[in-house]
Amino acid sequence: MKKSTRLNHMMTFINEHQEFKLIDLMNEFNISRSTALRDIKDLEKLGIPLYSTNGKHGGYKVIRDRYVTKIGFTDEEIVNMMFALNSISSIKRLPFQVTYEQLYRKLYQNIAANQKALVKQYENKFRYFNSENMDMKNNLMEEILTAIVSKKFISLKYGERNYNNIIGIGYIYKNNKWYLVIYDEKNNIVKILDNNKIQSLLIGEFIKKEIPVDLSCFEAYMIKGESIQIEIMCDEIGISNIQNYLWTKYSIEKVEEGIFNFKTLINKNDIDFIAQLLYRESLNIIDIKPKVLKDALIKAMKINVKKLTDIYY
Repeated sequence: MKKSTRLNHMMTFINEHQEFKLIDLMNEFNISRSTALRDIKDLEKLGIPLYSTNGKHGGYKVIRDRYVTKIGFTDEEIVNMMFALNSISSIKRLPFQVTYEQLYRKLYQNIAANQKALVKQYENKFRYFNSENMDMKNNLMEEILTAIVSKKFISLKYGERNYNNIIGIGYIYKNNKWYLVIYDEKNNIVKILDNNKIQSLLIGEFIKKEIPVDLSCFEAYMIKGESIQIEIMCDEIGISNIQNYLWTKYSIEKVEEGIFNFKTLINKNDIDFIAQLLYRESLNIIDIKPKVLKDALIKAMKINVKKLTDIYY
């Protein structure tokens, strides 16, 4: 590992450890005692505020000042971070009232002059066409996230439904929309809510029990009670759109050129909801199983045709 790279990694290590011993650096970076001592001197020259203590329990401590300790980035890391920030620039609003432009500007202002010049070279070399379907219709995301981190129950008004004393798990961002993952402890089931449809929030008491669900395993809790397997045969456009919805585990089988079969499990009570989703893709669907889902889709199509007829005729 190059010395410059090692020093960058050391800054990250030190920023995460309020106290450390020389042996910690030696073991972490596989270096000798003399090299570790030289590296510490170099870090101090770079402005890392350290002081040492002697004795059995001695070592190094960081003078904690969030505005003094800075992390150094290589040119490649800076360019990649700017690239990543550009890739999310279509998200007009982020949690905690922060915008992409604010993050980009603050990062840009705190890098070295030569790195600013490097970033300038890459400006206008990438363009992203993904745009948000709509802005957030409420300002509850920050409060909900705060409740999740604080491990408190939440109650929500969602459309015509009320969810009382549920547990917020976290947010996922897909298809240009924010979705809140919630856990209903009483029924041991996870649901996914469109953030734009949340109308009100009430924060409750602290959650005293261990929460068994997180974003790494929430899909396993989405199917509860009686479930059914559905199959959707569709063309390439259909499969591209359908697989982008928020399903649990699913499989895709290529039937023939341009024709695919999509399989997944759904809650039996969600058939009408799934039928409404599939209505959007009805022109690209060839066949659907089981019959109960096909009938629900036909019903949804008739309802929507009647609505259009009432509007235009």
